[in-house]
Amino acid sequence: MPILSPRGILSFDMWTRPVNRLRLALALASLGLGAVVTVLVSWSIALYADPHNAKAVEGAAWPGPAGPGWSPAARFVTPYSTPSAFGGLHQWSAWGSRDGGYSGDFHMFVTHAGWPLYAMQSTLCKDEQHWNPKRGPYDNDGSFEAGLSVPLHWSHPHEAGSGGWLSRRLPLQPMPLGFAANSCIAAIAVGALIALWRLQPAR
Repeated sequence: MPILSPRGILSFDMWTRPVNRLRLALALASLGLGAVVTVLVSWSIALYADPHNAKAVEGAAWPGPAGPGWSPAARFVTPYSTPSAFGGLHQWSAWGSRDGGYSGDFHMFVTHAGWPLYAMQSTLCKDEQHWNPKRGPYDNDGSFEAGLSVPLHWSHPHEAGSGGWLSRRLPLQPMPLGFAANSCIAAIAVGALIALWRLQPAR
């Protein structure tokens, strides 16, 4: 049964032709590789970019979703960033208290990474029941949003958060707009490379 298209009448059997199946497979492969490239680029930036900290802001909003029972705003929020195009690495270290004082009951560390747009993020939250600075570094809380902690000797540490303890984390949560845009850009680049390779004369 034919169907109408902007170029005229097309038959369903044309979509079963080997050449069209090959193009569809190449397009899907390019998109998949583009997504992989987006994740790897974001992780590389999260591990090795060297952000510079700005002045801490007192009484600012939490940089990510706060847990139940947290104070409405953080006591201090310190941003760290290495901008590149509309992406790069942007991190926030924040802490607050139940009574608005300086006891540091709540801690949050947020990472946004990616290029040319921010594409991956992580948000690690700790409260007094789970973590105390005297016990050592932040660990993983088991949530997808928190990402994965990375030993500092695997990367280039910087003084974010508690003396650099939590400065390097692999973000696992995609940021929809940036992830989609970066993946499409990478897919176009991968598709162009595949097309150039196919145009090479056979030897």
